[in-house]
Amino acid sequence: MRRYIALLLLLFPLFLGGCSKTPELEFTSFRISSVKPQGFASVEVVVQVGINNPRSSFEVREMRGTARLNGVPLMSLSADMLSVSGKCEDVYTVPVYGEIASGFNVFDLLQSFDSKFNADDVTVDFSGILSKRGGSGRKVEMKDIPLSKILRK
Repeated sequence: MRRYIALLLLLFPLFLGGCSKTPELEFTSFRISSVKPQGFASVEVVVQVGINNPRSSFEVREMRGTARLNGVPLMSLSADMLSVSGKCEDVYTVPVYGEIASGFNVFDLLQSFDSKFNADDVTVDFSGILSKRGGSGRKVEMKDIPLSKILRK
């Protein structure tokens, strides 16, 4: 019985540490490095994302998204797997592939970003599978994120 009590006393601080508030992931920057049209219906956008990750390393895979202009689907988005290092701050290069929705073409897209362009008119939906490196994961989804909020970083 004493052995069990001693074991519980040793494990109790670990339990309390697990229940305490832990630092959160923080996006520190966002920059579009390049935009390359791929024919008349698709585009490759390379973005630089700054991430401060005070926790252990993780992966985001099967990233998919939809960009909408005034609620109308503008582009379907996808990206390769992103591996984020643990307990550090770094900038990650993420190639994002976009397929322009039917009813739009590259020239319509470029005209959408003229001098009257308002980033609040564009929203993005995102989904991906978040997991520890090499492990199984869970699907995460974010809806109706204003482009202006993403570009502020």
